[in-house]
Amino acid sequence: MVWGTPLGRESRYRSNLPLILPRRAVGRRLRSWRAAPMSTHTSREFHMHLLKFAAIASAFVALPVSSGAPARSAVVVSAADVASLLKSMPATSVSDQQMRMIDAGGYNVGVGVVQRPQVATQTAIEHDKLTEVYYVLEGSGTLVTGGAITNAKPIPSTSRVYKDLAGPGDIGSAIDGGERRRVSAGDVVIIPSGVPHWFSDVQGTIRYMVVRVDPERVLTTK
Repeated sequence: MVWGTPLGRESRYRSNLPLILPRRAVGRRLRSWRAAPMSTHTSREFHMHLLKFAAIASAFVALPVSSGAPARSAVVVSAADVASLLKSMPATSVSDQQMRMIDAGGYNVGVGVVQRPQVATQTAIEHDKLTEVYYVLEGSGTLVTGGAITNAKPIPSTSRVYKDLAGPGDIGSAIDGGERRRVSAGDVVIIPSGVPHWFSDVQGTIRYMVVRVDPERVLTTK
């Protein structure tokens, strides 16, 4: 486990530190799996990779479908659905798609997929209400956390980003200061609410799954 020490413009950024679980740590419980380019994945390999993500995510969130009552079933996001969604994403721009966001009885929790091509503009963002958990499926990049967002502006409350992905917070062009760390396939990143984050560079295309924990239910369920 690696704890970051971001330099924040407010004290909350110093107390809410991102946690990165390198694939070496994950491998103590799960067999190591090195991602190959998406085009070379076999169905069995990709399925195993997504099962690995599900095992890690289950340590943080459960996915009951009932609200305010004991869970009676679970939501399954299939490997086939994830692969199909990734295949449909544009090759030259950032794509962030929420696959499910459910009422888990007291809070909302969702699962999505993000693709960031190297050629795309990478923006910085901070969520006031959400905690995010990333599991990197493929590729690598430099993730900057903490610090201060450059040219920060509030996320428009009428935008899809606000309603479906981020909730209230700030967005900008980059991050000044903070801590830079390399993340790659197999790594897990936990980003608490209030922590600015930004990919300052991406090698090739990085793809990752994201669990969004929404305790104040600011995001739209689906």
